[in-house]
Amino acid sequence: MRILRLYWPATFGDHTLCYVDQDGEGRVYINDVAAKLRFAHAGEKLSENDAEDVLTIVLPQGAKIRNGEFLAVNGGEALLRWDDKKREFDVVTSGFLGVSAPVEIWRPIKTAVLTVSDKGSRGERVDTAGPELERLVAHLGGVVEDRKIVPDEMQAIQDAVKAWCSGGYDLILTTGGTGLSVRDVTPEALLAIADKTVPGFG
Repeated sequence: MRILRLYWPATFGDHTLCYVDQDGEGRVYINDVAAKLRFAHAGEKLSENDAEDVLTIVLPQGAKIRNGEFLAVNGGEALLRWDDKKREFDVVTSGFLGVSAPVEIWRPIKTAVLTVSDKGSRGERVDTAGPELERLVAHLGGVVEDRKIVPDEMQAIQDAVKAWCSGGYDLILTTGGTGLSVRDVTPEALLAIADKTVPGFG
C-alpha cells in the first residue's frame, strides 16, 4: 500500500513531501508548522472547511486503521499512531511522508518493562534503563502498558514476568541484574521459568 496524496489546504493544497515531528508536549509539526495529521481514503471528498491546520494523508480504499494502530512509512522510518478520540495521528518517530511512499499498518505490540535493581526498588537510584527501553520499543510499534522496578530477587522477578505473561503481553523486556555479583540473578530467574530459550536473544 502507498500514500496516494498529501493534502494540506492551508499551504497550497497538494504536497509531494512533508517532514513530520512532535514536540515534548504532544504538538505535531509538519514542515515546522503546528498542524494536525489525519487520513482519508481515495475517493473521499476532502473539505477545506476547518482544515486549515490539517494535513490529510490519502490512502487506498480499504485501508483500515483502528485506534492505537500505527501507520509505518518506509518500514517505520516515520511512525504515526492513530488516536480515535482526537481523530488524528500522533508522531512516534519523526520522518518524511512522501506521495507514493510505501506504508504498512502495524498492530501495537503490548509491552511491559521490568527493571531489576535493589537500589532502584528502594528509591535510592533513578531508573534510566527502563525509560530508555520504552523509548526504543516505541520506534518498533511497542506500546508500554506496564512497568515495574523489583529488587534483585529471583521470586520478585519471576512473579512480575509470570503476571505479565498471564496478562496477555506480547513482549516483556527486562533490564538489570545481569552482572557477576551474587545478587545479579535475572538470567537465572528467567531461565527457571522459560518454556524455550533462543540462543542469541538472551
